[in-house]
Amino acid sequence: VYPCRGAFERDFFKSRGPQEVREVFQRVGVEMPDQVFQEAWQEAERRDPRGEVSIESFRAVLERSDNHHLTSSPPHDPRATHIGHTATHKH
Repeated sequence: VYPCRGAFERDFFKSRGPQEVREVFQRVGVEMPDQVFQEAWQEAERRDPRGEVSIESFRAVLERSDNHHLTSSPPHDPRATHIGHTATHKH
């Protein structure tokens, strides 16, 4: 999908933990309250037979939910952080 940035389609479907998923969404400018994140996470877990969550499955839950709790901010520079780093800088 974004091979020039090192992101391939399979990366969006790989099982990930909650902190990693949250960081990915923050980096693209999607902010949400903790309660909204937890509810979306639990719904994504319920939808998977093994209870696994990927970036794509989490995105699908957000897309189908009431998104009025979500805010958008400028995306984080992907060169400034990596997948294991907790992004704390807000633009």
